[in-house]
Amino acid sequence: MKSRLRSWLHQAIAVVCCGCADRVSAKTDYYYRFETAKGWSNFFKTGFTITERKGNAGDLRNSPEYAKNLKNTGNDRAFYFYDTYENALLQLKQRLPLGSTAYNRVHDEFQLAFLSRIKKCTPALKWRKSHVDRSDERRGAKYILPSLKCFEIPASHIEIYLDGQWWPKNGDAEHVILNAYENIQSMPYEEFCSRLRPLS
Repeated sequence: MKSRLRSWLHQAIAVVCCGCADRVSAKTDYYYRFETAKGWSNFFKTGFTITERKGNAGDLRNSPEYAKNLKNTGNDRAFYFYDTYENALLQLKQRLPLGSTAYNRVHDEFQLAFLSRIKKCTPALKWRKSHVDRSDERRGAKYILPSLKCFEIPASHIEIYLDGQWWPKNGDAEHVILNAYENIQSMPYEEFCSRLRPLS
């Protein structure tokens, strides 16, 4: 009995420690974030490099751990995300109400944005402490300060939301998005935006 229990515990620990096992749950094992057209040229590369924030004034004001880390170490990278799908979806709806073109013009950076999700077990983020982004803490906005030794997230740990489902990065979804964006005149703006928006 003891040996069987010991064997079970070893298997359980192995599943937890191996990181991205098949047990990944859409509810709990991802970080969610928006990718805007402004940054698509960087996003649609082989992997994803955690952004250098360049001492952004808003980040310095609303993210004291980032500000302190930048001052003490010179590490200017921070990974901003939403902690749950529901919180990301709520923020997306508030920033990007379909049909509200005036609101979209004010928030032009987010006019064309899709939702991506990144596995928590990716080495650049795994075991790293998250901090509250005080610019939007009520909606689960957070950030992680990565190590300078590991700040690349491989494409295999990223998925993109398009047309009602999650797609692997560097797959069909990014080709559809880029082709539609480059030929935006051939597709109504509202239709293109709706393809990027998850359903509630």
